[in-house]
Amino acid sequence: MNLKYILTGLLCVILIGSVMLARSGDQETPAGMSFQVQTFQSGTGWGYEILRSGQPLIKQPYIPAVPGEKPFRNQAEANKAGNLVLQKIKHHKTPALSVYELDSLKIQLK
Repeated sequence: MNLKYILTGLLCVILIGSVMLARSGDQETPAGMSFQVQTFQSGTGWGYEILRSGQPLIKQPYIPAVPGEKPFRNQAEANKAGNLVLQKIKHHKTPALSVYELDSLKIQLK
């Protein structure tokens, strides 16, 4: 009899966990809303902008997480950083970048 209750409880936990896991994927970008990364020249270098449905959401003329106002060396580096920020936004994460993340993208910080 106890085995029956244990198995029933275990089945309920698995069922609830499966439903919660399936629902966590429902937080997709709302229909009709699009995101885009655009790069732009910033002083002697490059920056990026995140657009939401064509409207500016984030404008980053300088390398984040680095002291001072240093633009990205080239358009490719600005684009890589912008795309990482975009992925964070799409996954409902804080769009901040760390020095470690910039380093992993091979972005020159000095």
